[in-house]
Amino acid sequence: MNDVGRCMFGVGALLQFEESSEILLLKRAPAHSNFNRDKWELVFGRKAQFEPILAGLDREIREELGPVKYEVVRTLRMWHFFRGERTAENEIIGVTFWCRTSQRDFTLGDEHTELRWVAPDQALELITVEGIREDVSAFASRGTPGGGALLLSTLDGKLVSL
Repeated sequence: MNDVGRCMFGVGALLQFEESSEILLLKRAPAHSNFNRDKWELVFGRKAQFEPILAGLDREIREELGPVKYEVVRTLRMWHFFRGERTAENEIIGVTFWCRTSQRDFTLGDEHTELRWVAPDQALELITVEGIREDVSAFASRGTPGGGALLLSTLDGKLVSL
C-alpha cells in the first residue's frame, strides 16, 4: 500500500493591467531566500495549511504588493515542481491565476526589489525560470484558437491542455 503524499500547495498571480495586455513582473530580492535570487517572476507563494486557495492568493498578493484591487479572471495554469532537491519537503503543486487590476503603483514587500509593467513578449525576454515562462506563454496564447485552455505541466515537462 502507498503512503499518502505530503506536499506544499502554491498560488500565483499573473496580474494584467486592465487597459492593456501589460503584465506585472517582480524582481526577487537577493537577500530574501536562496531560491530564484535576482530573477524576474510573478506573484507567487505557498498557501498555509487549511487556508482556502483564493484566500491564499489574496494574502500573497497583499504581502508582495500591499493593498491591491484586482479581479480573478480565471485559472491560468496548474503546475508541479521541486523547490530545490527532489524531496517531499521541497515538492510544490500549485495554480497560477490570471488576474486583472486597474492599479499601476504598489508598495513592494521585502521579497522583491523592483517591479515592471511589460508586454508578454518582453516578459519572456526577462524571465529565465521555465515554469514562470510557461505561465506567461499560457496568458499570451489566450486569444489564439485553442489558446487559453487550462494547462497542466507534467513532471516530464510536457504541457497538457485540459
